[in-house]
Amino acid sequence: MIELPEFNTVWENKYPLPGEPVRLARGTIPVIENVDQIYEGEIQEIRERTKALILPESGNYFFSFSETPLVGVHATDFYPQNNTIRPGGPSLEKAGRRTIHFSLNCIASAAGPLESKEDIWTTKKYYIIAPLADLLETNQAIGGVTVDFFFAKQVNLPETAKIFGAASEAKKYIERIGKLRPSGQDSWANVGMINDAGGNFFKKMGLWGALHSHHWTADYEDLISRGVSHKEAIRVILKTEAAKSMGYGPGHIQRVKKEMGFFGEVPSLHEKELNIPQGNSDTACLEDIIVNGN
Repeated sequence: MIELPEFNTVWENKYPLPGEPVRLARGTIPVIENVDQIYEGEIQEIRERTKALILPESGNYFFSFSETPLVGVHATDFYPQNNTIRPGGPSLEKAGRRTIHFSLNCIASAAGPLESKEDIWTTKKYYIIAPLADLLETNQAIGGVTVDFFFAKQVNLPETAKIFGAASEAKKYIERIGKLRPSGQDSWANVGMINDAGGNFFKKMGLWGALHSHHWTADYEDLISRGVSHKEAIRVILKTEAAKSMGYGPGHIQRVKKEMGFFGEVPSLHEKELNIPQGNSDTACLEDIIVNGN
């Protein structure tokens, strides 16, 4: 029988209290090999801080989420140099990746039925876990769903972030923070109802609330991977999003333009380039990206 360390019963506030600004991580974040190295008092503090920051805005949107702190989980083979997660190093930079992805309260699972694919996420070198609220406060969030929540360009880690050297220890940590078990299931990574509820919650926050594959950054990354410049890729996508704006409703283009600003300069377009459908009720939303003239 494994003898567990004695947990501290008194814990002096190591992190900011709820409502105080989030502090970024300093120094080198150690890789934790055994979750029992973390005292229960520290876990309780992170748990309460996460609930205090996230839950007041959630209302009943998350139903079972309302009792569970939310943490972002990022599995990778690259240690976050200078406490910053970047798009995977030289190989993925060449592939055009410009977003950083997390799953919430679980380790990502591969799409598709092949068991060999599952090993992609359970054999990574590092599992980076941080309260979602702290990640939102210190980075440029775009949004997503519970199985794929993503940020623009890079993620600066808060001091509440932990790094684990094995999936098994990361899972234990998630359990101790507060893992969800909807409908009596052990895992909620593939539960559509929870995923949809997460998307609705993020929409309520003014973020994207669907899969990354449906977001403009998926097309942007594809264009970049094919050697298209940032400026030209953004111009192409602005035209596409302008045509979609009638279906998405007022405010769509402003949100898209704000997100585009996370990646660099947003060029203006001539009105004739936009090819806006007749009767588009969102024309006012397009004025800030149109340059008058021929």
